[in-house]
Amino acid sequence: MIRHPAAIMWSMKRLNWRFNFNHLLRQPLLMRDLLEPWRAELESLAAQPDADLIEEAALVWRVMYGVVDQWRGEFPQWQFVRHEDLSRAPVEGFRALFEHAQVEFTDSIVTYIESTTHATNPVSAPQGQAHALRRDSRANVAAWAAQLDAADVHRLRDLTEDVASEWYLDADW
Repeated sequence: MIRHPAAIMWSMKRLNWRFNFNHLLRQPLLMRDLLEPWRAELESLAAQPDADLIEEAALVWRVMYGVVDQWRGEFPQWQFVRHEDLSRAPVEGFRALFEHAQVEFTDSIVTYIESTTHATNPVSAPQGQAHALRRDSRANVAAWAAQLDAADVHRLRDLTEDVASEWYLDADW
């Protein structure tokens, strides 16, 4: 599942989440096998205890989805879906995922998806709460846009464009 860089940054900001890049750097096999292209950037931000949130969110996003993009090429049988696409058409999106996994898509599953993604649900999780399973999924797609400063979003886009362009078009920003 791929999530928009600005949505990731909004979650980090809303929840006051910070990322300790040393956790990645202390894993030699992970670094060797997957994250070597980002080593210098990881080391640079790891050395900055008061790193800028936008730079931090951008690097977290680029590393995570850079690897996902690599896997998309290596594992064509895997299913890759954008969070936003599932949110805009949840029943149809989950139906396709269930079919791909050859799992029965029952009426009770449809009912659950409809109830947890319905427009009468809140758009966002309550402040400070990481997980809220009932959301207005369609409205939540761009909730970050109303919360983040346009200049910050522009900067985030510049910092993530090398990877984000594989998943998101101009209209998604």
